[in-house]
Amino acid sequence: MTAGPSTDTVASAAPRRRTGAVGHLWKSPIAILLVVAFMAWQATLGADAFWVVALGRHILRTGSIPEGIPFATADSTGWHNVPVLAELVFALATAPGDRGLAYLQLVLGGGALLLLGATALRRGASDGKMARVILLTALMSLPALVVIRLQMLSVLPFAVLMAVITGEARRPSRRAWWVPAIVALWSNLHGAVLVGVAVTGCYLVVERLPRRPAESVALGAATIGALFLTPAGPRTLHYYLGVLSNQAAQRGSELWAAPDLTRPLDAVMVAAGVVLLVLVLRRRRAAWEYAAVGSLSLATVLAARNGVWLAFASFLLAASPDLRLAPSGARSDEGQQPRTDATPGLRHPDVTARPALRHWAVTGLVAVALSASIIAAKPLVAGFVPADVSRAVEAQVVGQGVVLASEPAVEQLAADGITVWLSDPIDAFHPADQATYLDFLLGLPSGRRALDHVDVVLVDRSRPAHRLMVGQPGWRSTGVMGQWEVFTRDTPR
Repeated sequence: MTAGPSTDTVASAAPRRRTGAVGHLWKSPIAILLVVAFMAWQATLGADAFWVVALGRHILRTGSIPEGIPFATADSTGWHNVPVLAELVFALATAPGDRGLAYLQLVLGGGALLLLGATALRRGASDGKMARVILLTALMSLPALVVIRLQMLSVLPFAVLMAVITGEARRPSRRAWWVPAIVALWSNLHGAVLVGVAVTGCYLVVERLPRRPAESVALGAATIGALFLTPAGPRTLHYYLGVLSNQAAQRGSELWAAPDLTRPLDAVMVAAGVVLLVLVLRRRRAAWEYAAVGSLSLATVLAARNGVWLAFASFLLAASPDLRLAPSGARSDEGQQPRTDATPGLRHPDVTARPALRHWAVTGLVAVALSASIIAAKPLVAGFVPADVSRAVEAQVVGQGVVLASEPAVEQLAADGITVWLSDPIDAFHPADQATYLDFLLGLPSGRRALDHVDVVLVDRSRPAHRLMVGQPGWRSTGVMGQWEVFTRDTPR
């Protein structure tokens, strides 16, 4: 009979494995520190941010949810305000100043990466592999991580959802019922919740339904129902239909533009995405993972802004070790953990999880302190109009005058209390007005119809709309301030 290992040998081996694992956990912490510091250094105010602030301030001031868009004169009758929670969060974040949004971006984006990293560590991810995946994910997600816009409120919920779903795919349990709760909160924040519901559908239909049909149907119904737990109730459906069918989405322009390899950020996103997908697909994946990655890849091809969801979904799949799950018939309905100790050379994740996670928590605290210091020490990069330009425009508006401005300046004016003709959310307005506004931004002759509704125009001198205004009959330039120029009517409307 062959003697097994002694008790002393086993007892002394475990601490060495734990210590070694934590001692060698340095590449991924450095990667996360670099990414979060870069996020803080390059934090930029972008479009699709300050209309949320304007609505949030209106709600806080009046104590009620407005009908339509109160700061715009274009017809927004029938628009259902769903992301009220997001509006309040943004308004409160900007109470001490615009830097509040940069701190919020840091907490949400950095927190999502830390959460995904912690999840991968619990599942036995190696330090070096996770460092590479962190950097690739950050490169693919740069616009979402550094440009401050409404979309940032979806980053952390999506990371939480992916952690739950991938965990359920490995070991089914009652934790799956967290998914409807996540969707209910997320639906009050941002429309990308539809992406989360789609990924959940891939998992439920392809992976869980054949094994737990009744529970899967109930989970799916609860998840879809959770979408409607918003102030708009059943009318939430009309909101999402409007988001998906607005003129910018139909044209594939503005925030709905497809990846363009002539744009550096898009080129970096595509290159990093290809490498991430190679890491994900070089091993055989579960059917639902193929479905999810394929769907998110298609969404990214259609709109570059969706690249962040593909990057975050790929994070856990690429970073986690290849744990061979038991055959489907061997899985118990009680969620018994699949055996992983039989795989040669694969360490069991429970051996190093707790000390590694403590190490990761310290990394998170250092990252927050470092990036917060960076944000406080540097000017916040902004694509909006400076305060003096906003005051100049306000001075030109007489009585109830209306302003037409290009993005993202129009949102800043709205947040400053100036009445505009049309702004984001563009889906709130009549399709004909949406088209006219987009034509104005592109400098097309049909965009001149927007001038019939306004008294003052503010344009960026480097954008096509400026060429439309130069020499425009009935309008004259009344001020040039840096890159901005103000035009007013020769005679009142």
